Amino acid sequence: MLDQVQLWYNGYLFGGKVIYNPWSIINFLNDEEKKLKPYWINTSDNRIVDSLLSREGKELKEDLEQLIRGEAIEKAIDENIILKEVTLREDLLWSFLLMGGYLKQTGERREPASGKIFYKLSIPNEEVKTTYTGIIDRYFSTKIENKKLEIMLKALIDGDVGLFEEMLQKVVNAVYSYHDFGDESEKVYHALVAGMFTWITNTHDIKSNRESGYGRYDIMVIPHDPTRIGYIIEFKKTRKNETVESAIKSALQQIEEKKYETELVERGIKNIKKLAIAFSGKEVFVREPGTSLV
Repeated sequence: MLDQVQLWYNGYLFGGKVIYNPWSIINFLNDEEKKLKPYWINTSDNRIVDSLLSREGKELKEDLEQLIRGEAIEKAIDENIILKEVTLREDLLWSFLLMGGYLKQTGERREPASGKIFYKLSIPNEEVKTTYTGIIDRYFSTKIENKKLEIMLKALIDGDVGLFEEMLQKVVNAVYSYHDFGDESEKVYHALVAGMFTWITNTHDIKSNRESGYGRYDIMVIPHDPTRIGYIIEFKKTRKNETVESAIKSALQQIEEKKYETELVERGIKNIKKLAIAFSGKEVFVREPGTSLV
């Protein structure tokens, strides 16, 4: 139980020491049922945070997804911020979130040429994480029926690749227009899928662009229960004069050659699926080794 309490309420840096959120830990101890739930976060008005983090922008959404996966991001920090400027200057967003307790500093470096200080930032604990996941939840719920998302994620967990592909296509049709796809369409699909996978972080670890074997995979889905299915997912855009079949073949070949499954094997996962997600504009194709497009 102590480990879970630490995950939920510990993690703030104060005077070089790691401390609990006093308000949250006191309320937890006073709760007869000892429920792990947001205490401090629910006492504050998060509308300004919600508004700032709901801004359109691919880079911002990628930063959010990275934070929710438990990874750190590096941003320039200005400690002398003025609140009214936060809504006008996007570069002050991360300073505001750090000063407000929505992020914590895990490292820093100074850029000699500009004098800017760059901090490594991460989410302090599970209580604060609920704010970020709630924002992404609201973003998708305005565009996608929750039922579609639930069916898609259950299909993935159960290993039904055909249904997963069908529901992913419906999600793509609901979220994007053709104008959203350009030279960086792989990043668009990568961000979308990684963002939706935040819904299963209670039962799975979601990792992105990490090293395993002899390279860096796109997405790895690691079940907490080693008897469940683990996934390696590689994205491929169909290039000019390239077929979907060849894009899929290239993605699956890359997974095999780079031995991306190494981390899953080391985690004791025996049931491993390797998926290629190929796309041409808004058309999505999901295949595993030994399956065809027919």
